[in-house]
Amino acid sequence: MIMLSDAVKHGKDYKVVIFLNSFKDTPALREAIQYLRENNITTVFTYGTGFIDDQSISVTTLSECVGMTMKSAGAGNLRIKFNNNTIAGMNYGTTTRFKVVDANAVTLAQYNDKSGVAVAKKGNAYFYGTTDLDHDFLQDVARDAGVFFYSDTKDNVFASKDIVSIHTAGGGHKTIHLPKVADVVEIY
Repeated sequence: MIMLSDAVKHGKDYKVVIFLNSFKDTPALREAIQYLRENNITTVFTYGTGFIDDQSISVTTLSECVGMTMKSAGAGNLRIKFNNNTIAGMNYGTTTRFKVVDANAVTLAQYNDKSGVAVAKKGNAYFYGTTDLDHDFLQDVARDAGVFFYSDTKDNVFASKDIVSIHTAGGGHKTIHLPKVADVVEIY
């Protein structure tokens, strides 16, 4: 996790930046978004990035931040259904939801109640209209952005310059991919 100021200072070090809980439209938020756009960094905007301005809820500021034309989706459930029929999102209702209505955006998921586009892509920006991020969605975004994967499983992987470790909930054989040829040493 990074701060908005770090996105401007170190944004070129990342292939994907995800905006979580960035609801208030601020100069720091706008600066970070602009920097990432100018440097062609893939961005994922969750739920309502920048939808609160100085006055109230604003679909205009949300649209500007996300870079897609947005509208209110009305009250309803935050469950979504991807184009491959996978269901994701939280199974609770809210009075504030947003839908993508941009003709140039690619639809990836609809709200489960068919009230509009919940997940879309435009250029290298994604809008994700619910509150919990789906693993497969994030993996697809990362893969499209050229992120290297140490593992093809859903296990937790920690990797640094010298160490790769895996924490798994299930046993069995695991394959670790390395970004280059290296001498591998078991540390235990």
